[in-house]
Amino acid sequence: MNLKMRKNYTYILFSLLGAGVVLWQLLASGYVLTLDMVFGPHVGVVKNIGGILHTLPMLYTLSFLSLVFGGWVAQKILLITIFFLLFYFPLHFLKKIFNIENTYGAEYIMSMFFAINPFIYERFLAGQLDVIIGYILLLPIVAYLIQF
Repeated sequence: MNLKMRKNYTYILFSLLGAGVVLWQLLASGYVLTLDMVFGPHVGVVKNIGGILHTLPMLYTLSFLSLVFGGWVAQKILLITIFFLLFYFPLHFLKKIFNIENTYGAEYIMSMFFAINPFIYERFLAGQLDVIIGYILLLPIVAYLIQF
């Protein structure tokens, strides 16, 4: 196994560990965040026929997941995915954005600051998962724009 694959596995393990630590109490069975994030037995896919359907991919994904696994399991999968990507994308893309080679572990600290901050906390409590997903996708977009 080469060094790059080993580092990628380390990034994945760190991201899973970080998501597990942040979501420790929220991963119990049953619904959490019942105000804005209940994916009940029937997720309504098309809510706004006349406007822009910016949430359509997420609603189709949630509809499929709740159909296969159930609503509260789909909620847990979405939460784990969001926090995994919050920890993983800085590890993967910040070196490309800033064009640095040796960080001596600073990428892990940058990843923690990217994932655990007041902006994410407030958006998470308000149920604004679309804003958090946009925040997550900011890093790959900037990295690929710089590369382009």
